[in-house]
Amino acid sequence: AEARACVEGRLMAATAELRDQSEQIEVLRQALKAAAAREEEASRGSSDKEQAWSRELARARAEAADLARQQEQLLARWRAQEPRPQDVELMNELRAELTRQVFLTEQAVAAASDARESLRNCDEAYNQRFVGVRAVEASRPSTRASTPSSPRPQTSSPR
Repeated sequence: AEARACVEGRLMAATAELRDQSEQIEVLRQALKAAAAREEEASRGSSDKEQAWSRELARARAEAADLARQQEQLLARWRAQEPRPQDVELMNELRAELTRQVFLTEQAVAAASDARESLRNCDEAYNQRFVGVRAVEASRPSTRASTPSSPRPQTSSPR
């Protein structure tokens, strides 16, 4: 009977140990299932996020294409429209003013050129009449040796 009690005690200890190990295995299985569920949720979540981003990108591309089409339509409409009468009148007035300004500028340039030429001619005539005479007088020997020569006035030609 003692042997039986010893065997039953060992059997009970082994059973308790097996129960403890079974409980630990069950806890590990549940932890593994939870981890697998989280992993699946994460992959499904990232997949859902990727799909959401793909949908958002497709929507943005469609919107950009729509805006480009609208821009082309507006540009075509703007190019095809007739100018307003007040705009045409303003452009004609501006063209007339530009023509008048160009004419006045050409006249001013011609007048400046004529004035420059006139000054050049006057300067040449002065030099021929007065500077040339002084050069000839200076080259002649002076008959008055005792008379100091008067200083000649300097002439400068404006240019």
